Amino acid sequence: MLNGETAAITEVNHAAVRLYQYSRDEMLTMNAIELSAEPEKSRKMLHDDTGRIPLRYHRKKDGTIFPVEILYSDFDHQGHPMRIATVRDITQRKQAEQALLQSERFLQNIFDGIQDGISVLDSNLNIVRVNAWMKKMYAAQAPLTGNKCYRVYQKRDSICPWCPSLHTIKTGDVKTEIVPYPSPDKPTRLIELTSFPIKDMQGNVANIIEHVKDITERIRAEEALRTSEAQLSNAMKIAKLGYWEYDVAEDLFTFNDHFYSIFRTSVEQVGGYKMSPSRYAETFLHPDDMAQVAIEMKQALETTDPHFSRQLEHRIIYADGEIGYLPVRYFVVKDDQGRTIKTYGANQDITEHKRIQEVLREREERFRELFENMSSGVAIYEAIDNGRDFVFKDFNKGSERMENIKKEEVVGRSVIEVFPGVKEFGLFDIFQRVWQTGKSEHQPISLYKDDRICGWRKNYVCKLPSGEIVAIYDALTAQKQAEEALRKSEEKLRLLFNHINDVFYSVDRNGTILEISPSVTRILGYKSEQLIGKSFPDLNILSPESQQRALSDTMKVFSGESIDIAQYEFYASDGTSIYGEVSGSPIYADGKIIAVASVARNITDRKRAEAEKAKLEEQLRRSQKLETIGTLAGGIAHDFNNILTPIMGYADMALSSLSPSNPLHEDLEHILRAATRAKDLVEQILIFSRQLEKERKPLSLHLIVKKALKLLRPAIPTTIDIQQRIDSSCDKVLADASKMHQVIVNLCTNAYQAMEDKAGTVTIELKQVHIDADMAKIHPNLNEADYVRLTISDTGIGMNEATMERIFEPFFTTKTVDKGTGMGLSVVHGIVRSHNGEIIVLSVPGKGSKFHVYLPTAKTEMITNAEEEQPIPGGHESILVVDDEEAVAEVLKRLLQRIGYRVVVRTNSIEALKDIRHQSKGYDLVIVDLTMPGMKGLDFARRLHKIRADLPIILMTGYGENITNGIQKQYGIKQIISKSITLKELALTIRCVIDA
Repeated sequence: MLNGETAAITEVNHAAVRLYQYSRDEMLTMNAIELSAEPEKSRKMLHDDTGRIPLRYHRKKDGTIFPVEILYSDFDHQGHPMRIATVRDITQRKQAEQALLQSERFLQNIFDGIQDGISVLDSNLNIVRVNAWMKKMYAAQAPLTGNKCYRVYQKRDSICPWCPSLHTIKTGDVKTEIVPYPSPDKPTRLIELTSFPIKDMQGNVANIIEHVKDITERIRAEEALRTSEAQLSNAMKIAKLGYWEYDVAEDLFTFNDHFYSIFRTSVEQVGGYKMSPSRYAETFLHPDDMAQVAIEMKQALETTDPHFSRQLEHRIIYADGEIGYLPVRYFVVKDDQGRTIKTYGANQDITEHKRIQEVLREREERFRELFENMSSGVAIYEAIDNGRDFVFKDFNKGSERMENIKKEEVVGRSVIEVFPGVKEFGLFDIFQRVWQTGKSEHQPISLYKDDRICGWRKNYVCKLPSGEIVAIYDALTAQKQAEEALRKSEEKLRLLFNHINDVFYSVDRNGTILEISPSVTRILGYKSEQLIGKSFPDLNILSPESQQRALSDTMKVFSGESIDIAQYEFYASDGTSIYGEVSGSPIYADGKIIAVASVARNITDRKRAEAEKAKLEEQLRRSQKLETIGTLAGGIAHDFNNILTPIMGYADMALSSLSPSNPLHEDLEHILRAATRAKDLVEQILIFSRQLEKERKPLSLHLIVKKALKLLRPAIPTTIDIQQRIDSSCDKVLADASKMHQVIVNLCTNAYQAMEDKAGTVTIELKQVHIDADMAKIHPNLNEADYVRLTISDTGIGMNEATMERIFEPFFTTKTVDKGTGMGLSVVHGIVRSHNGEIIVLSVPGKGSKFHVYLPTAKTEMITNAEEEQPIPGGHESILVVDDEEAVAEVLKRLLQRIGYRVVVRTNSIEALKDIRHQSKGYDLVIVDLTMPGMKGLDFARRLHKIRADLPIILMTGYGENITNGIQKQYGIKQIISKSITLKELALTIRCVIDA
């Protein structure tokens, strides 16, 4: 309450004290303007007479600034003007509005991201409007608007004979033509030109929209358009936005379908998507808010700010006559002269949100009213010094009357200081026990006495989840007064009982429900009268396990204990499971426990969230385990490549030195074949660890599937049936065809081997799916996008959890030695992950297994040319080989010398760099190992590039890891090769680099 002239605060309630964090005495010495974070604006509004100040900013005692909404009314008191102001903290609403703003900006970015060309023509083929794509495409012909389309776009003096827009003007139909670009005389490419009619209210073609699409990138553009449209549609649906535009020239609004659905009507009922401002205001706006909306629209039209945007909330009239609330976020579009030509925005119905806020406010006031008006005294304490003392936090009016002391006199003070006889009274010991154990206690009627007061009291002490201690007590000096206080208390508690969100119920020793709150209907679907008088076992609303625990807990309470927190599984009326968190306390009569009072809180959402969190943590743990194994496998492959390189090199040189008739020739061939098998094994390990990439190109996966099945069919027993569900219309995937073939063969082989001892079915399914946000959240390697899903399932023996935990580990297998190496599924896992995909396994012991392989659809087309067969080339250039493995360096030296090169070997990267500094012109090429002690291959390349930027570098690696093109170019690296490369591959690479 304020002085209407000076704004001095004359009275405040408890809510204001909590809101601003000042004490009541502090606030009664203040002026209302001191609470404002905008004192000048607050002074100007002191004499406002509208009764409502929608948005202002106030400051708490600790300096926190927060938004408020103020409602007030003025009255005269003893000749003085007074004002009662209600201040509401609207921080949460402002945060919601900010979230809406971010959503709207997201939608605007989608609109602005369209990259096709758009022209708007009038009926005489004059260009009226073009988008940025057209301006960029035809920048040389600017300005475009006001000119004939055929003169600007086709450089013709007359209408194009194939003009689709001319057809649209005559027929009103959509027409598409393939048009030469940039002119018929010198076309360099083709574009797809589609004309769309824009008709007036009479159905005549008033304008034409020409849509230009470069069909050279047609597949990519179509895919981008589909994705954009899907995102826009989904975003609009998710946000439940009503979109509108206002065209200044036409003086018309245009609305989308959801806009009308907000107002509980449809475009058919209203009569079209367009509407004049006056009709919109008369149809939908609340009369009292029309002026405010008109002022806002006038500001939008007159603003000079090209980035103008505003948030406005006003009332609306639904089609059925009800009143609602609508926040509007709107923006402006300017022309080249800075004039506003359009305003547009989005609406969202928040009526239900406003109603919920009002209900919450009423409930808060109701509970505060209940607390303050309880006939019993209620005091809330905070434990300090580890429970050695208790300080008053709150003190209701019943306590004030009972103890003849004001709340302001006790809050913040010790209970011993206010009531010095509390220890002799025995209540202090109860406080300490309840605080330590959390178990509620009753104190029977006892006489309290100190120098100030004397009277009989009965206390009930409990502990709140916050850790605070609550004492509820009655003064029983006169029995009649006690009976009246009990009656009032029961009335207040019944009000709480009927309106509380949780379920309150009481049961007797047999589990029979004596009373239950109406909130049970909202949570479980039963009416109170259906349950009262019946026992929990008879009703079957608890799961068997929960039923047993509930009976045990009830017996504990009857023995004098309390149920702190117990979790039970309830069955709702529709059969669904509802999880409740239950606490219980005894109900006494004549000193005996006659029933149990329990409070059940619905925690189903929390339980589900905990289950989902556990599932995500398990996914992460498995992923991290495979990543660790992959890292280990990459290290093994590196060392193995260092061993294989000299074996293959020396064997190759020795073999080329012997005639085929030499007895050692065949032995060397066996050695070379064995080394090649080892090389393939290394490659499989690198694939698993995703450190080996090969060239990929867009391919139709269904062709690979059919080819693989054709090769597999003869090898699969005839007792096994193969079923195919192949969708050949799936989009292409960007992949290595040989690796996809390997995935299919490995999974199919794994499937039929799981049931080769008996008849069964292998099912191969290929279809295109869209991964939504929920699935992407569960599987982090998947994104919200389109995927081609390959599913291979069998009716075999299945797998248990322990087997599924390890199936992707290298060399793990449940098969006999002659049936597999344990690398099949690990290689499949590596291939799928390296293709930015995911593999998901489902299996039930005795019922079979199902492998889902997800591969992202291709966005680009790539054309690769097969390499022609070439002889081993040589040369006479000087080559420096740098590798810390002497065996590898030596074999490379001998191989290269055989084909004519002059080779110098260095096993120390730092010494090699010093060598180059002294004779930088002495080498034509450097071959350097990626992993070396002292100085890594990349650091060596970077320093070498600074010394001599024209000296080409070949980086040699045993890991097979990927290095970006940017780093290659920055460090002068021309090629990256594997250590287990053949002489021919090495020779071709060297020649390609030197001759480049």
